[in-house]
Amino acid sequence: MKFTTLGLSDDLLEASKSVLEGSKEYQDFFKSALKKFGVTSPAEFKSDEEKKKFFDYVDKNYTGKNEDKIKYRGNLKDLKNSNEIDEAKPSKKFIKLGDNAEKKNLRLAVEKINPKKQEQIIDLYNKLMDVKHGGPEFKKMKDQIAKLQKEEVVSESSRDYYKEVDSLIDKHGNEKAFIYKSPKLNKIVKELKDLIKDEVKAGFKDSKKYGDTVIKQLQKLEVMGYEENIVMTNKQHSNFKFDGDTAFREEMAEIIMQDVILSYAIFGE
Repeated sequence: MKFTTLGLSDDLLEASKSVLEGSKEYQDFFKSALKKFGVTSPAEFKSDEEKKKFFDYVDKNYTGKNEDKIKYRGNLKDLKNSNEIDEAKPSKKFIKLGDNAEKKNLRLAVEKINPKKQEQIIDLYNKLMDVKHGGPEFKKMKDQIAKLQKEEVVSESSRDYYKEVDSLIDKHGNEKAFIYKSPKLNKIVKELKDLIKDEVKAGFKDSKKYGDTVIKQLQKLEVMGYEENIVMTNKQHSNFKFDGDTAFREEMAEIIMQDVILSYAIFGE
């Protein structure tokens, strides 16, 4: 393959040109890919290797309607294997928890922030309880909380999550459905079974039926890479059962959220 003085082959340059000529869908994907690689233009890459890696990523992961406009194909792997399901669509919805979900999700989110920021956010939330809801002071505190959370949102756990996402998409392809087998599945299943036993002992016999259903779903969870995340397929989300009283559902969710991929795919957290 012949490379130009810019470090790109004619095919790669043609792929770059197609951004200007292609659909808005492809342009949006191209821009998000640039952001993922930490640049605003391919010209900002410092080496030929970085440029090629970027275009390989675009070529491999873009699966839009106008994909036939992209002329560079490279040497793509055969992504078909026994764990993949053809023609699946991504779900853009997540499983909702109960009345206490906002408080639970806040606690889980705060755990990803450094201790000093944790204290500031918790202090602001405590003060928030004492001011008039919807008033100027209330709004000001909410804005302060949002700012603190935004400052620390790209935490180490977030980086680990995206590292795992990239690994799964590299293995299965983007927008290709596959069965996700969590490396923490055995631990999660054991803790869920212990929780179910405690529920039954406490007199909540239906919890066994609800909990066993959740475990079966986790063992064969159909997901796919979509917009740089791992989400359930539309079919999986439509069929996903997560029943029981609020407290039981939230305790199950907390156990499942030990796996960052399951956490986002199911709950969006």
